Parts: sequence; C-alpha cells; structure tokens
Amino acid sequence: MDKIEVTNKKEYLKKSKIIGIGSTAICYLSKDGIVNKFYYDMPGKDDHFQKKFNKLYQYGNETFITPQKLLVDENNNLLGYTYPYVEGKTLLFTSPFVKLEEFLDHYEEFLDDCTKFSDSGYVPSDLHGGNIIYKDGKCKIIDLDRGTFYSDLDYCYRMTAKKFATSYLNKIFKAKLNENIHFYNFYLQDDYNNTDWTDIDSVANFFDFVYQCSRKDNPSIHDVRVKHLAYKQINEYYRY
Repeated sequence: MDKIEVTNKKEYLKKSKIIGIGSTAICYLSKDGIVNKFYYDMPGKDDHFQKKFNKLYQYGNETFITPQKLLVDENNNLLGYTYPYVEGKTLLFTSPFVKLEEFLDHYEEFLDDCTKFSDSGYVPSDLHGGNIIYKDGKCKIIDLDRGTFYSDLDYCYRMTAKKFATSYLNKIFKAKLNENIHFYNFYLQDDYNNTDWTDIDSVANFFDFVYQCSRKDNPSIHDVRVKHLAYKQINEYYRY
C-alpha cells in the first residue's frame, strides 16, 4: 500500500474542499476526485492502524471502499488516508427512499461483495446509514477505518450483512433497531434475531412481517406509539 508524505498540510490541501466533518476526522475532496481523510490526532504512532489499512486495502471492491493510500508525516506517523470519491447521497438523506424491491435487487450483489470483503476477517464498527452512499439503485460503504478483526470469517460475513440490512431498517423506523428493539415490542425481537441476513428470502420475509405488523387492521402491535410510527413510515416507503 503506497504512502503519501505530507509535510505541509495547508499546501497539500490547496484547492481541496471540505465534504465531511466527523468526531475523529475531516474529509477533503481534491479536484482530481480523491478524498483525503485527516484525523484530528495521529492514531498510527504504534503502526497499528497502518497494518490494519494495509490488510483492508487488499479486500476492497465495488461495494466496500477501503483506504487506498496512507497519509503520513515525515516521521511516518499516520495522519490519515485517501479513498476515491463516491457520488450519491447517504441513506440518511436519500429521498425518495430506496424501495424494498430495489433494495433486494441490489442485496444479492452486496452479499457477493460482502463475502469477498469478509475474507479479511474484519467487521466494520461504523456501518450505518451515514456511511452508506446510495445512487442509481446501488450502495457503497465508506469510512471502514473503525472495526475489529475476527478469526471466524463466517461470523464476519453474517455480522456485516446484518449491520447493512439494519441500516435500511433504521432509515424506515428512524431509530437504532438493533439497540432499541424493546421499543418495537418483543413480537419483533425474535424475528429480527432469527433472520438470516445472508439469505435474500429470509430478509424479504422479515420486511414483509414488519409491514404486516404495521397495518392498521393488525392487532399484533399494541403499543400506540409503535403502531403509529410503523404505519406512517412503512406505508409511505415500503412498496413492491
């Protein structure tokens, strides 16, 4: 994995514009279509991050946009990294929202790329709607610098797929379903936990189950707040 030595950050970022400000870094877009992500602090003094990025670099694909080059100072301390700019909007701001049929059409392609990426043994921590870019029926995942390596590759595959699909659910419900499942009634929890997120039919069945629960004439969900939210959101966005 190549490195870019940045001795003068101001000069290096000349004619670049800020496209994102996060809790740990700022992203700048250069005029040649490359994103430079600079951390506020230098997390790579012990070269842990550099080793991580070197490994992830080998497993990038059409869906998982991994770091391409390391940004280092004159002492080889990590300042950040680069990745190609991805056009589109994040799932948080996509409007009109992705229809389920469109989502499932892309999901099979996602699973193929997820299989390849998961061979790295890595599960991204920040796989959420803010880091998923959507355009023309396809999603691309950015900001893969935070995560954990595991020896169980099948676990990595299933957990990454679950995080991705949950991001779609979070858009509909506007809440973190995997963390606040109690808000949606225990009736949803078992089905959510038992869904095989690596199987398209299983995923489709869960979404269909949620839609049926949201219907006005279905007494399964008794919590008025949940029923109102589910019906309002899903009835608007969820259509085959």
